[in-house]
Amino acid sequence: MRTISYIIRKEFIQIFRNKTMLPMIFILPIVQLLVLVYTATFEMKHIDMVVVDNDLSRDSRRLVSKFEGSPFFYVNGFTSSMEEANELLTTDEAHIILVIPRGFGKDLIKEGHTDIQLLVNAINATTAGLTYA
Repeated sequence: MRTISYIIRKEFIQIFRNKTMLPMIFILPIVQLLVLVYTATFEMKHIDMVVVDNDLSRDSRRLVSKFEGSPFFYVNGFTSSMEEANELLTTDEAHIILVIPRGFGKDLIKEGHTDIQLLVNAINATTAGLTYA
């Protein structure tokens, strides 16, 4: 315990002895906070999406049109095969795949809700987390 108190005392003496060290300790972190706060943004505006529509109903088209109307999502294309959609995901041509199952429209009318699948490319963890949220 005496060793730690000795080191702390020595460091305080060193800080106040060297006058150029005081601004570096207090002002430099504040300047970094003010400058770097504007460089980091977590807003995603162009998320490439591929749609696998296995239902081809009016309700599934309406769901896709909601995504197309959003400023955050860009529908790259439609496909009926999961292999082709996975290929687009692995080649980084799409960030997410929206899979609409068969019977989507019927389940939506009958039960009032239904399930869809969203496959997210997790290579960029920040993008994947924000897309999934």
